[in-house]
Amino acid sequence: MPSRTNYPIPSCPKCNWKTNRVKNTYYSDDNRIIRYRECDDCQWKWWTVQNPESNVDIAKFKVQIPTWRRTHKANKQIKIVPLSHEQANTKNSIN
Repeated sequence: MPSRTNYPIPSCPKCNWKTNRVKNTYYSDDNRIIRYRECDDCQWKWWTVQNPESNVDIAKFKVQIPTWRRTHKANKQIKIVPLSHEQANTKNSIN
């Protein structure tokens, strides 16, 4: 078994708090590890991608999660899809 790599944990993009919890872990179709995190301080939830781990910019990307039933976690693949220019502008105008 390969040795485990300890990547730096990203701080919360909303409040910059250093500790957070991984709520769920997924694998993309290109075998990257995608994590859904929650801040221990402000409870903000956001996505990270490991390679090394960094925040997923939800103004530029959409995380697509299919529904699974009785699927092994190694087969739970999600997609990070770039938003089109129009979708990004609409998303920014809502925020």
